[in-house]
Amino acid sequence: MTKKELQTSETGQETTVLSKEAMAAMLENMKADLTHTPLEITPDLEKLLAEELKEEKKNTKRSAQMLGVFAKHNFYANGLTPEELRTTLEDLGPTYDKIGQIMPSRVDLLPESYCKELEKLRQNVRPLDPAIARAVIEAVTHHLHPETIP
Repeated sequence: MTKKELQTSETGQETTVLSKEAMAAMLENMKADLTHTPLEITPDLEKLLAEELKEEKKNTKRSAQMLGVFAKHNFYANGLTPEELRTTLEDLGPTYDKIGQIMPSRVDLLPESYCKELEKLRQNVRPLDPAIARAVIEAVTHHLHPETIP
């Protein structure tokens, strides 16, 4: 450090004042002292990142499927008729079937024609393919018990 000056403040304490050059040199020394260590990816972290990436790809795929269903039913052009709403919910899958089964109970929110059409989801819902049910159970539990699933 080059130039140091001592000053006395109004309180009577002495303080050191550094020149701009001295301050810049001090900051450069501090930066040089900082060490950067590379990120260590443990096997657990690598596994977690791989699972997150897989989940993100699955979500992207599902979003694309849903947009395809909406396009198939011409959702973006003129909205949906009661029948188109019912078939769209059926095509979106079991969760949306369930939503469609609940919706007709809200006659205060939906017109009567929509409620009548959505009632069909309670009476005539398409059955879930047993192979899909087995695959989902196997994926969630990581094993399959053949004696408990027909």
